[in-house]
Amino acid sequence: MHYEHIELLHHFILPSKLTDAVSYLDRLDWLIELHKIYQHFFPEAYALDNCYWLIIDDSVSLWECNLFKLIDDHLFSLPESLVQGEELFSLIPTWPFYPDWWDAELDSLPKSFQLVLYISGNIEMSFFGGTPDWLNSIIPELEGVEGCDFLKLEALCKQAGAPLTVLPKVMEILDHSTGNVWLDSTNEAYLEFDWTIDNIETLRADWLDCQTIYSQVNELDEWLEDKQNIVAFCQIFYECDSEPHDPETLMTVLDDYL
Repeated sequence: MHYEHIELLHHFILPSKLTDAVSYLDRLDWLIELHKIYQHFFPEAYALDNCYWLIIDDSVSLWECNLFKLIDDHLFSLPESLVQGEELFSLIPTWPFYPDWWDAELDSLPKSFQLVLYISGNIEMSFFGGTPDWLNSIIPELEGVEGCDFLKLEALCKQAGAPLTVLPKVMEILDHSTGNVWLDSTNEAYLEFDWTIDNIETLRADWLDCQTIYSQVNELDEWLEDKQNIVAFCQIFYECDSEPHDPETLMTVLDDYL
Protein backbone atom coordinates (compact mmCIF):
# COMPACT_ATOMS: atom_id res chain seq x y z
CA MET A 1 0.00 0.00 0.00
CA HIS A 2 2.79 2.44 0.92
CA TYR A 3 4.48 1.69 -2.39
CA GLU A 4 1.30 2.68 -4.28
CA HIS A 5 1.20 6.03 -2.48
CA ILE A 6 4.88 6.62 -3.16
CA GLU A 7 4.22 5.95 -6.85
CA LEU A 8 1.61 8.71 -6.81
CA LEU A 9 4.02 11.32 -5.49
CA HIS A 10 5.63 11.89 -8.88
CA HIS A 11 2.36 13.49 -10.01
CA PHE A 12 2.92 16.31 -7.54
CA ILE A 13 6.36 17.33 -8.71
CA LEU A 14 6.10 20.93 -9.88
CA PRO A 15 7.51 21.72 -13.34
CA SER A 16 10.86 23.49 -13.51
CA LYS A 17 10.64 24.84 -17.08
CA LEU A 18 8.49 27.78 -18.12
CA THR A 19 6.75 25.93 -20.95
CA ASP A 20 5.99 23.01 -18.64
CA ALA A 21 4.70 25.40 -15.99
CA VAL A 22 2.30 27.03 -18.46
CA SER A 23 1.00 23.64 -19.55
CA TYR A 24 0.65 22.59 -15.92
CA LEU A 25 -1.37 25.69 -15.03
CA ASP A 26 -3.59 25.34 -18.11
CA ARG A 27 -4.30 21.73 -17.18
CA LEU A 28 -4.97 22.71 -13.54
CA ASP A 29 -7.37 25.46 -14.60
CA TRP A 30 -9.21 22.99 -16.85
CA LEU A 31 -9.47 20.39 -14.08
CA ILE A 32 -10.88 22.99 -11.68
CA GLU A 33 -13.67 23.75 -14.18
CA LEU A 34 -14.38 20.02 -14.56
CA HIS A 35 -14.69 19.71 -10.78
CA LYS A 36 -17.24 22.52 -10.78
CA ILE A 37 -19.18 20.85 -13.59
CA TYR A 38 -19.10 17.47 -11.83
CA GLN A 39 -20.35 18.96 -8.54
CA HIS A 40 -23.03 21.07 -10.23
CA PHE A 41 -24.65 18.49 -12.52
CA PHE A 42 -23.93 15.24 -10.67
CA PRO A 43 -23.49 16.05 -6.95
CA GLU A 44 -24.33 12.54 -5.71
CA ALA A 45 -21.92 10.84 -8.11
CA TYR A 46 -19.26 13.43 -7.26
CA ALA A 47 -19.61 12.72 -3.55
CA LEU A 48 -19.30 8.97 -4.11
CA ASP A 49 -16.40 9.13 -6.59
CA ASN A 50 -13.35 7.89 -4.65
CA CYS A 51 -10.86 8.31 -7.47
CA TYR A 52 -7.71 10.37 -6.99
CA TRP A 53 -8.60 14.01 -7.56
CA LEU A 54 -5.28 15.79 -7.39
CA ILE A 55 -3.34 14.02 -10.10
CA ILE A 56 -2.30 16.59 -12.71
CA ASP A 57 -0.61 15.22 -15.81
CA ASP A 58 -1.28 14.78 -19.51
CA SER A 59 -3.31 11.59 -19.13
CA VAL A 60 -7.06 11.43 -18.61
CA SER A 61 -7.81 10.43 -15.01
CA LEU A 62 -10.46 7.93 -13.99
CA TRP A 63 -12.65 10.58 -12.40
CA GLU A 64 -12.60 12.58 -15.64
CA CYS A 65 -13.78 9.50 -17.53
CA ASN A 66 -16.53 9.05 -14.95
CA LEU A 67 -17.66 12.64 -15.53
CA PHE A 68 -17.53 12.38 -19.32
CA LYS A 69 -19.59 9.19 -19.25
CA LEU A 70 -22.23 10.89 -17.07
CA ILE A 71 -22.39 13.83 -19.49
CA ASP A 72 -22.66 11.45 -22.44
CA ASP A 73 -25.40 9.42 -20.73
CA HIS A 74 -27.48 12.25 -19.28
CA LEU A 75 -26.73 15.60 -20.93
CA PHE A 76 -25.53 15.31 -24.53
CA SER A 77 -23.38 13.11 -26.71
CA LEU A 78 -19.59 13.22 -26.46
CA PRO A 79 -16.94 11.58 -28.69
CA GLU A 80 -16.27 7.97 -27.76
CA SER A 81 -12.52 8.67 -27.57
CA LEU A 82 -13.17 11.27 -24.87
CA VAL A 83 -15.56 9.09 -22.87
CA GLN A 84 -13.06 6.22 -22.97
CA GLY A 85 -10.19 8.46 -21.89
CA GLU A 86 -8.24 7.89 -25.10
CA GLU A 87 -8.01 11.57 -26.03
CA LEU A 88 -8.04 14.90 -24.21
CA PHE A 89 -10.37 17.64 -25.44
CA SER A 90 -9.52 21.06 -24.04
CA LEU A 91 -12.78 22.36 -25.54
CA ILE A 92 -16.23 20.79 -25.75
CA PRO A 93 -16.61 19.47 -29.32
CA THR A 94 -19.85 19.65 -31.28
CA TRP A 95 -20.81 18.08 -34.59
CA PRO A 96 -23.84 17.98 -36.91
CA PHE A 97 -26.87 16.21 -35.45
CA TYR A 98 -27.92 15.31 -39.00
CA PRO A 99 -25.35 14.45 -41.69
CA ASP A 100 -24.31 17.23 -44.06
CA TRP A 101 -26.72 16.73 -46.94
CA TRP A 102 -24.11 17.58 -49.60
CA ASP A 103 -21.83 14.80 -48.34
CA ALA A 104 -24.52 12.22 -47.56
CA GLU A 105 -26.14 9.52 -49.63
CA LEU A 106 -29.58 10.87 -50.53
CA ASP A 107 -31.33 7.75 -49.22
CA SER A 108 -29.67 8.23 -45.81
CA LEU A 109 -31.52 11.52 -45.27
CA PRO A 110 -35.06 11.71 -43.87
CA LYS A 111 -37.70 11.66 -46.62
CA SER A 112 -38.84 15.15 -45.70
CA PHE A 113 -35.27 16.40 -46.24
CA GLN A 114 -35.11 14.70 -49.64
CA LEU A 115 -38.44 16.16 -50.70
CA VAL A 116 -37.52 19.69 -49.60
CA LEU A 117 -34.19 19.49 -51.46
CA TYR A 118 -36.05 18.30 -54.55
CA ILE A 119 -38.99 20.67 -54.61
CA SER A 120 -37.14 23.77 -53.37
CA GLY A 121 -35.55 24.11 -56.79
CA ASN A 122 -32.20 25.11 -55.28
CA ILE A 123 -30.50 21.75 -55.89
CA GLU A 124 -30.39 19.82 -59.12
CA MET A 125 -31.18 16.18 -58.39
CA SER A 126 -28.34 15.24 -60.72
CA PHE A 127 -26.13 16.35 -57.82
CA PHE A 128 -27.35 13.21 -56.03
CA GLY A 129 -27.44 11.05 -59.12
CA GLY A 130 -31.13 11.57 -59.86
CA THR A 131 -34.53 11.78 -58.22
CA PRO A 132 -35.10 9.50 -55.19
CA ASP A 133 -36.62 6.22 -56.37
CA TRP A 134 -39.44 6.33 -53.82
CA LEU A 135 -40.50 9.80 -55.05
CA ASN A 136 -40.01 9.08 -58.74
CA SER A 137 -42.41 6.15 -58.45
CA ILE A 138 -45.11 8.45 -57.05
CA ILE A 139 -44.66 11.78 -58.84
CA PRO A 140 -42.20 11.24 -61.69
CA GLU A 141 -42.37 14.73 -63.23
CA LEU A 142 -42.58 17.01 -60.21
CA GLU A 143 -41.35 20.55 -60.84
CA GLY A 144 -39.40 22.56 -58.30
CA VAL A 145 -40.44 26.02 -57.18
CA GLU A 146 -38.58 29.18 -58.17
CA GLY A 147 -38.39 30.42 -54.59
CA CYS A 148 -40.24 30.12 -51.30
CA ASP A 149 -42.05 32.74 -49.21
CA PHE A 150 -40.87 31.41 -45.86
CA LEU A 151 -43.29 33.45 -43.73
CA LYS A 152 -46.21 32.23 -45.80
CA LEU A 153 -44.93 28.66 -45.51
CA GLU A 154 -44.76 28.99 -41.73
CA ALA A 155 -48.31 30.32 -41.61
CA LEU A 156 -49.70 27.56 -43.85
CA CYS A 157 -47.91 24.81 -41.90
CA LYS A 158 -49.14 26.22 -38.61
CA GLN A 159 -52.66 26.29 -40.01
CA ALA A 160 -52.32 22.69 -41.26
CA GLY A 161 -51.08 21.48 -37.87
CA ALA A 162 -48.85 18.55 -37.01
CA PRO A 163 -46.88 16.94 -38.51
CA LEU A 164 -46.45 19.76 -41.07
CA THR A 165 -45.62 22.30 -38.34
CA VAL A 166 -42.02 21.04 -38.38
CA LEU A 167 -41.59 21.65 -42.15
CA PRO A 168 -40.19 25.20 -41.76
CA LYS A 169 -37.69 23.80 -39.25
CA VAL A 170 -36.63 21.18 -41.81
CA MET A 171 -35.82 23.99 -44.22
CA GLU A 172 -33.81 25.78 -41.54
CA ILE A 173 -31.92 22.56 -40.74
CA LEU A 174 -30.95 22.13 -44.40
CA ASP A 175 -29.91 25.80 -44.47
CA HIS A 176 -28.08 25.50 -41.11
CA SER A 177 -29.93 28.54 -39.80
CA THR A 178 -31.86 27.13 -36.83
CA GLY A 179 -29.87 28.88 -34.10
CA ASN A 180 -29.23 25.45 -32.55
CA VAL A 181 -25.56 24.51 -32.13
CA TRP A 182 -26.03 20.84 -32.99
CA LEU A 183 -28.28 21.49 -36.00
CA ASP A 184 -26.20 24.32 -37.48
CA SER A 185 -22.79 22.65 -37.19
CA THR A 186 -21.24 21.03 -40.24
CA ASN A 187 -18.25 18.74 -40.62
CA GLU A 188 -16.31 21.70 -42.02
CA ALA A 189 -17.61 24.38 -39.63
CA TYR A 190 -18.39 23.38 -36.08
CA LEU A 191 -18.20 25.22 -32.79
CA GLU A 192 -16.17 24.33 -29.71
CA PHE A 193 -16.88 25.59 -26.22
CA ASP A 194 -14.97 26.11 -23.01
CA TRP A 195 -15.74 23.62 -20.25
CA THR A 196 -18.02 25.80 -18.12
CA ILE A 197 -21.33 25.24 -16.37
CA ASP A 198 -23.05 27.87 -18.54
CA ASN A 199 -21.84 26.27 -21.77
CA ILE A 200 -22.86 22.80 -20.61
CA GLU A 201 -26.37 24.11 -19.83
CA THR A 202 -26.62 25.78 -23.25
CA LEU A 203 -25.49 22.65 -25.08
CA ARG A 204 -27.85 20.54 -22.99
CA ALA A 205 -30.83 22.78 -23.86
CA ASP A 206 -29.96 22.63 -27.57
CA TRP A 207 -29.53 18.85 -27.38
CA LEU A 208 -32.99 18.43 -25.83
CA ASP A 209 -34.41 20.63 -28.57
CA CYS A 210 -32.76 18.33 -31.13
CA GLN A 211 -34.50 15.32 -29.61
CA THR A 212 -37.88 17.04 -29.92
CA ILE A 213 -37.22 18.05 -33.53
CA TYR A 214 -35.96 14.55 -34.32
CA SER A 215 -39.26 13.05 -33.12
CA GLN A 216 -41.26 15.60 -35.12
CA VAL A 217 -39.25 14.90 -38.29
CA ASN A 218 -39.85 11.17 -37.83
CA GLU A 219 -43.60 11.82 -37.52
CA LEU A 220 -43.50 13.90 -40.71
CA ASP A 221 -41.64 11.12 -42.53
CA GLU A 222 -44.22 8.57 -41.40
CA TRP A 223 -46.96 10.91 -42.64
CA LEU A 224 -45.22 11.08 -46.03
CA GLU A 225 -45.64 7.34 -46.46
CA ASP A 226 -49.12 8.18 -47.78
CA LYS A 227 -49.05 9.32 -51.44
CA GLN A 228 -51.82 11.86 -50.92
CA ASN A 229 -49.83 13.47 -48.13
CA ILE A 230 -46.86 13.89 -50.46
CA VAL A 231 -49.16 15.72 -52.85
CA ALA A 232 -50.41 17.94 -50.01
CA PHE A 233 -46.79 18.62 -49.07
CA CYS A 234 -46.08 19.74 -52.65
CA GLN A 235 -49.19 21.91 -52.74
CA ILE A 236 -47.97 23.92 -49.77
CA PHE A 237 -44.68 24.63 -51.53
CA TYR A 238 -46.42 25.64 -54.73
CA GLU A 239 -48.68 28.03 -52.81
CA CYS A 240 -45.57 29.68 -51.36
CA ASP A 241 -43.72 29.87 -54.69
CA SER A 242 -42.26 33.26 -55.60
CA GLU A 243 -43.61 32.57 -59.10
CA PRO A 244 -47.26 31.78 -58.25
CA HIS A 245 -48.86 28.83 -60.00
CA ASP A 246 -52.31 29.12 -61.50
CA PRO A 247 -54.55 27.13 -59.06
CA GLU A 248 -56.43 25.32 -61.86
CA THR A 249 -53.21 24.36 -63.65
CA LEU A 250 -51.65 23.27 -60.39
CA MET A 251 -54.54 21.00 -59.47
CA THR A 252 -54.63 19.57 -62.98
CA VAL A 253 -50.99 18.53 -62.55
CA LEU A 254 -51.38 17.10 -59.07
CA ASP A 255 -54.77 15.47 -59.60
CA ASP A 256 -53.09 12.85 -61.76
CA TYR A 257 -51.38 11.55 -58.63
CA LEU A 258 -54.39 11.52 -56.30
